[in-house]
Amino acid sequence: MPGVFNVAIEAAIIKDGKILITKRSFERKHAPGEWEILTGRVEQNESFEDALHREVMEEVQLKVKVIAPVNTFHFYRAPDNDEHLGVSFVCGYLLGEVVLDESEQIDFKWATLDEARKLIIDKSILSSIDKVKSYL
Repeated sequence: MPGVFNVAIEAAIIKDGKILITKRSFERKHAPGEWEILTGRVEQNESFEDALHREVMEEVQLKVKVIAPVNTFHFYRAPDNDEHLGVSFVCGYLLGEVVLDESEQIDFKWATLDEARKLIIDKSILSSIDKVKSYL
């Protein structure tokens, strides 16, 4: 029997040469308490870019400009082993102050790429961060 399949996005938001990273709520099923760039699912009848803008607004209340896709990823999300396939985008900050949806994220930091690499442990997200370097 086939399992659950989701389409996802990652948003690597750049402002003043730094990248926005957030810390996942400890209440989240997948990767609780881990640092990441913004992530989310694409809903039916939604484009990658529409999903990115919606997720960024829902999770941190920022407006961003999508610059380019920089990576693709595939993983099975714990604990249910749901399959995810997605695209990572580098984005430029446009407007707003970070306001966290604390059911999703509990902390944030505008980090240098080196700082982000020290805090993030997910190999897929680290791969996306490495590909953002040329946009700084």
